[in-house]
Amino acid sequence: NGPALSDALNARKIPGVRFYPVTFTPTAAKFPNELCQGVFIVITNRTEVRAARLGAELASALLKMSPASFSMDVNLKLIGSPADIARLKSGDDPASIAASWSAAEARWRLLRAKYLLY
Repeated sequence: NGPALSDALNARKIPGVRFYPVTFTPTAAKFPNELCQGVFIVITNRTEVRAARLGAELASALLKMSPASFSMDVNLKLIGSPADIARLKSGDDPASIAASWSAAEARWRLLRAKYLLY
């Protein structure tokens, strides 16, 4: 349900992004030639976007809205550690989960800075 998913995600007020419902018909993958619904993500402020939090928010919303069809375990590599999946499954706030990664993210940003060309 694209409209409900976009409403739920917009209600989370995730920094730097806005969601719009969309319908589309894939030509390949799991649902070829079937009308599907989803969300279109618009980046409104790229300096505010935190991809890891965005991923946690998306996973949490999909799990709440479609628990039978969205498998956290199948998506382990996309979501993160088994501990993070357990937290999402138990209903922990995705913003809090992402905030718990801030120290590791800060270390990563320092490490990568010396490799940036511009």
